[in-house]
Formats: sequence, structure tokens, C-alpha cells
Amino acid sequence: MARRARDPEPEFRIDLHGLNLAKALKRLEEAIYTCRARGGRRALVITGRGWGSPGQRPVLAPAVESWLKSEGARRLGVIAFRPAHRGGAFEVEISRPERPRDE
Repeated sequence: MARRARDPEPEFRIDLHGLNLAKALKRLEEAIYTCRARGGRRALVITGRGWGSPGQRPVLAPAVESWLKSEGARRLGVIAFRPAHRGGAFEVEISRPERPRDE
């Protein structure tokens, strides 16, 4: 998902920075669901760059990236994502919810 100058800013900010891994992934899943349900098309997922973790290595960013590539993320409407903010976040594109068909 290449960001172009005319792309709108993300409608939702999902801040996972400082959470442990289990809580961060749960919050991410819930927030993506909420974003899509409210008609959001873009979200900024903030992970931080890992400077505060043991060994100053990122923990959240690799796990979030893995989740964003997963089947579960696709089921929740994740279409594409890209790193942002020098590796401290991801911009996520979300599909519109499907509308029930008239029968």
C-alpha cells in the first residue's frame, strides 16, 4: 500500500505502544473490527520502535506485522498495510463491510 499525497489521513489511531504482546494483539483485533464496523478505511497502528524493550529490540512490531498478514486479519477486513513513522507504526487499509443482499 503505497501512500500518495492525495491519500487521506487514517481515521483511526490504534496505540499499542507499551502493552504486553497478548494485550496488544487483542486490542488490535478489537480495534480493527470497530474501525471497519464504523466505516473506517484506514488505521494507524502504533507499536513503537522497541527502544524500551529488553535488549532494545522490537517486540510488538514483528508480532503485529505477522498478525496483519494472517487469515484472521483478512477476515476482519485488512486489505493492505505498510510500515510508517520510521518503523514505529503501520498504516492499515481496511475494506468496507459487506452489506446484506436483498433477496
